Order: sequence, then structure tokens, then C-alpha cells
Amino acid sequence: LFGIALSGLSRRGARRTYVMALFVAAVGLANFLFLIYPFSHVEKYPPLVLALQMNSEWPAGTVIYYGAQNSDAALVRYFNPATRWEPLPDQIAEGISLPSDGTNTWLETTAIDRLSATPTGARWLAAHTRPETMREVNTGAYRLRFIAIQP
Repeated sequence: LFGIALSGLSRRGARRTYVMALFVAAVGLANFLFLIYPFSHVEKYPPLVLALQMNSEWPAGTVIYYGAQNSDAALVRYFNPATRWEPLPDQIAEGISLPSDGTNTWLETTAIDRLSATPTGARWLAAHTRPETMREVNTGAYRLRFIAIQP
């Protein structure tokens, strides 16, 4: 839109200044320098580092419970397609039915937060999780946590 406005300002017969070409080049360069290049490095994007790390933690068929949809968890889900994501049951006090075949079962950030918010949920969380399995990215911009549920 800015380009159309600039092209309308040029007068017929006036010397060509190539303002539009300069503007397009500047926007393209800024896009590359501030978005494309920084996010093309895995180590500069912590949620992606965690998502790739979880490939070794989660074998095919791992179940991850979540409390609400969010974009960071969607990124982890995208890079771990062999996992199964299920919403956290509303009545958590009755417990999550764990698969009896030994399938890995984990909780995602929003599920952990939802359980931690109530005394009953916090007790359930303390009794059914293994603290040593906590995997976390917690920066100013990102907050992702996963913890395994013990059978």
C-alpha cells in the first residue's frame, strides 16, 4: 500500500528516483535480518531446541495431556508426530486413566498449571509425577514444561 501511495506522488516527466525499489529492498533486507536469519538457527529458538530434544524422550505412542491449546506446545507437537496429545480430563481428582501397556504418559505446561492451581490437583501432581523427568524452557518469551506421570 505504501508503494502505491509513493507511485501516485511521482510526477510525469520527472526524473526517476527509484524510491519504490529502495523501499522494497529495505523491507526485504529487514525481514531477512530480523526474522528469517535469527529463527533459522535452532539454538536461537528455545522451544524448537526442546521439541527436538523430546524426540529422544518420547517413543512412538507417548501420550501428552494438555490443559489448553497454545502455539509453543503446537510446535513441540509438530516436531514429535508419533506422540498422541489428549486434553486433560475435567475431573482430575478421579485420576487420569494410564495405559496399562507401559506407554509413556506426560503432562504439558497448561495441564501442570491447571493441576497446580487447586489443592487437590497439586496433591495429585505430587503423587503421580516424577520430578527428575521435568523438561523445561523458561525465558522471558517462552515457558514450556513437560513432566512424566508415573504409573
